[in-house]
Amino acid sequence: MKLKFTRVEKVAGFFVLGAVGVGLLTLVGLAVKQGWFESRRVYWTHLASGQGLTSGSDIQFSGVRIGSVGSLEFVEEGKIRVEMLILDRYRDQLREGAVVKSWRPFLIGSRILEITSGQGSMLKIGSEIPSRPSNDVFEMIANGGLSQSMATLVAVTESMTRLLEAFAEPKRTTALIETIDDLHPLVRNFSALSTELTKVIRPLNKDRKLEIAAQNIVDLTVELRHALPALTGVLKDSPRLTTEITTTLSQLTLLTGEMTKILPAISVLGPDISRTTRRAVEALDETVVVLKAMQKSFLLRGAVKEVRAEEAAAGAQRAPASDTTLSPQPSTPPAR
Repeated sequence: MKLKFTRVEKVAGFFVLGAVGVGLLTLVGLAVKQGWFESRRVYWTHLASGQGLTSGSDIQFSGVRIGSVGSLEFVEEGKIRVEMLILDRYRDQLREGAVVKSWRPFLIGSRILEITSGQGSMLKIGSEIPSRPSNDVFEMIANGGLSQSMATLVAVTESMTRLLEAFAEPKRTTALIETIDDLHPLVRNFSALSTELTKVIRPLNKDRKLEIAAQNIVDLTVELRHALPALTGVLKDSPRLTTEITTTLSQLTLLTGEMTKILPAISVLGPDISRTTRRAVEALDETVVVLKAMQKSFLLRGAVKEVRAEEAAAGAQRAPASDTTLSPQPSTPPAR
């Protein structure tokens, strides 16, 4: 059976076919414009919250859409793994140092991801881009951060109120004014002190003396830093030395204690020591005079000669053979 269409039906059919064709062309153009047929590269990031983000949310770079969100995966509390699908033609814009930020273009609506540019080399496919916390008001309300901020603001307001009430009293206001008036002479004196101090330091720093002294102190500190480990190693390797040092310090401590006991007695005998020493010297002088007088005596002269000869012989025996020329010779008795 052959169907026959009227003229009106034919016109309506052509109109429907044209509308379908235009719709398909529009859909294809839109798909091309949105990059539906363009290859995409996968990158990753982690966010503290996935609120307001869904699969297909836009990803922008300097205000231009360069991709979309692929998927969101819960890792742990406060950590959401986000898959980012970036159009291949924008892949060279992602460089090391880039940061991902989540924000809302409008007060009400879904959130988008914004990637800031980096200055390093181009990121490899599949790399993870670090994220930066966002200051979203709705997120702060959902997480309770706004209530904490409000509590802090209330506490600050109460503190300011108490401060203003305290200064409302005339006595405290007067005391504050007097304190401010007293600060002017203090500042003036401090300025004069700074000037005088500069005058004193300037001659000291002549020819870079202070700088040289500071450098010498630094060098000394460096040398001590190198020497102390070696000294520590010596002390560790020589326990006997450490013991001897400890014993010596203990003996010095005991000696100091004994000297502390003796010093009061010495201080008491101090005035008589000089007189006693002088008398002892006088007694030695008298003894020498008596001995010389006895040597001149006829009865002791022979005995003195014999004693001197014996002493000379004993000295010659004690001296080495190579020093015989330096051996003492018997002295001649004094002339009568």
